[in-house]
Amino acid sequence: MTNVKVQRANVLDPLEIHNMILKADQLDTPYFQWRAKTLVELAQVSGKRNGEIAAIRLDGITVLKDRKVMQIAFTLEKKKKLGLTQYTQSHPEALTKDYQQVYSNWQEWRKTREGQKIIAKQRTKEIDLADSAAKTLIQYVEILRQECKEAQYLFPSGRMIFGTHYLFIPDRHLSTRQILRIVKWLNPQAWVHLFRETKGAQVVQQGGDSISTIFDVMLQLDLENFTTAFNYVRRYGIQKLHAK
Repeated sequence: MTNVKVQRANVLDPLEIHNMILKADQLDTPYFQWRAKTLVELAQVSGKRNGEIAAIRLDGITVLKDRKVMQIAFTLEKKKKLGLTQYTQSHPEALTKDYQQVYSNWQEWRKTREGQKIIAKQRTKEIDLADSAAKTLIQYVEILRQECKEAQYLFPSGRMIFGTHYLFIPDRHLSTRQILRIVKWLNPQAWVHLFRETKGAQVVQQGGDSISTIFDVMLQLDLENFTTAFNYVRRYGIQKLHAK
């Protein structure tokens, strides 16, 4: 069961993450083992959202040997609910109805795909090639290319056939639920967003209780909301006390 909510007061510690990587070796095949390891390493080093990790494209990964870094393009898709003006433009008959009815229909329309707009934003992150995350990812991609040469995504979708063979779907990526299921198998007390929370906590603990740390959190986690970043500092910042 992957949808059970777990209550915990602390973020992930290094030993807990290390044990998750070790447990990946218990999976059935080298592909599944390295996929799980790469997922954990990427979640740990980037602090990115579940959907952003799931949707990483292979052509969005670049190794710059001269700079000794790896660049990974993450795509964040956000749903924006359309306004009343857009609703009446696509439903001109609404102009003949009373406001309460129009308002009610508009609210219901905003819950549908037609009433929403997907806004995609891309952010590129760099990882030092000496970092374990980069080394793990490189090894995993080599195995992936052997298993599925047509793969378009870092974590291509697929399904088991007769419980023995994994059939890849190269033009689709794993769903966020499938990603979560992998993480839960490695550690029932963990979930993908907890890695994000852990990364934010690390930035705060390194930067301290200051205004500049808020901007560091916003930059690391690609946050647009100042208040959200401030909440990380409030939760994990240790305020220094000074005697008068």
